[in-house]
Amino acid sequence: MRQITIDQIPSLVECNGINFIGTAVTPWHAHGIDCAIKYIRSQGRTVKGLVFIKPALKEGKIYYILDEQNFVNDCCEFYQLAAIFNTQPLYLLNKQFNRFQATARYNNQDYVDKHLVFIASPWHLDLDLFICLHSHLHKSHSFRLMKVEEGLSTYFPAVNTFKHIWTVNAKNKKRLSLLASFLFQSFDKILQQRFEHHTNWINLNLLKITSGNFHENVIATSLYRDTVSEFESKKKIGNGLPNLNGAVILCTMAYLKSEIKGNSDVNTLEKIVEELHKQGVKIFLKPHPREIDYRIRYASLGCEFIDIPCSVESILVSNSNIKAIISFSSTVLITAKLLFKIKAISILNLLDINMYGAYIQDEMHSFIDCFSSLVDMPKSLSELRSLTI
Repeated sequence: MRQITIDQIPSLVECNGINFIGTAVTPWHAHGIDCAIKYIRSQGRTVKGLVFIKPALKEGKIYYILDEQNFVNDCCEFYQLAAIFNTQPLYLLNKQFNRFQATARYNNQDYVDKHLVFIASPWHLDLDLFICLHSHLHKSHSFRLMKVEEGLSTYFPAVNTFKHIWTVNAKNKKRLSLLASFLFQSFDKILQQRFEHHTNWINLNLLKITSGNFHENVIATSLYRDTVSEFESKKKIGNGLPNLNGAVILCTMAYLKSEIKGNSDVNTLEKIVEELHKQGVKIFLKPHPREIDYRIRYASLGCEFIDIPCSVESILVSNSNIKAIISFSSTVLITAKLLFKIKAISILNLLDINMYGAYIQDEMHSFIDCFSSLVDMPKSLSELRSLTI
């Protein structure tokens, strides 16, 4: 797959009549991009698009998880987007100045006789891509931004705070370096929120928040069901799966090992697997797509691995008789319940949360605060056992 930089994208858009751009890192993001295309087509538009696969970063390593096979659309060209890390102060200041202007540029676009381009991205609206395209093509093109589902971190209040930014940076930075990173990232956050609060864009997140309460985004959930079903059918996911009837799927997280004391997560999983095996429960382990060494890390569990490089959701489509999904605070706990009505069990109350770093603790506390009413959260192994009988 050809690799390009963001500066090369405007010429691709201009020369090829492109009207859609999507970015993705994980298989779940890929479903979101396909959902965005379905949404645009439902408005009566023909789509000619580009999809840029962004790299994942884990344990200091950069790698690409996705390729064309993770998508079902037939209207896009695929590229890898090169990872560029520029921490020069002048570059960062210029970037923030452009972000400051982005809200006015977006709201003041002239849509008359302009070629409309949709830009879809997970978690946050892609301001950098919008700024790049608008700077080069604003005389002939206009742009509409879309947000697709990133995962549950989208909704976690503790992860979306200035305290969280400080805590994450304080792990490996000191003094002036820490202060500079905190200030730049905080201002980025302020500008991102300012843009999203004062512009009109298309929301394809699975959940909407109104007055602090979560509500199903019916348009989005319908699109995701259709997309995941189409993916499972086209890719024949079921052909490569073991018999999952009546089984439990254990979904791991892409936690940094440096953020966990003494393999505490694996130790907890060992106790859970041992308890369920006593009851004759079949357990399969689906590693997070960002995990590289999962066969070594989870070997002691004695579980069969589901090695197919696809989302858990695409497995659930043809396996409605799965007994339960078990995880920490994974997105699949909500999607299993929301999209497929499959029992979802979070094991957060079985952990010693103090054995995890501040970043992970923020996620865990946020999950409990936001979703304890939507998923089962047993407080003991015996309670967990009763939920899987």
